[in-house]
Amino acid sequence: MKRNGICPECGSHEVHVTQVYSRQSGMELLPKISGVFNRVRFDVLICGSCGYYRLFVPEDYLVDVIEKLPKLGAA
Repeated sequence: MKRNGICPECGSHEVHVTQVYSRQSGMELLPKISGVFNRVRFDVLICGSCGYYRLFVPEDYLVDVIEKLPKLGAA
């Protein structure tokens, strides 16, 4: 979806993008990365045909993700 602009749910090419920011209250979506006062940005891809959507962590956060969050299955 992000790389090819095709919805994996319905196959449409009607994929649109926006950004959302996490709020400071409530569930912390990226602990250890967002900090106490920082909001975390997410790229949102939305299919205009079926409504399917995906959230993506922007590339500029990925270094922190790799360095600060445990890898799935790692002991």
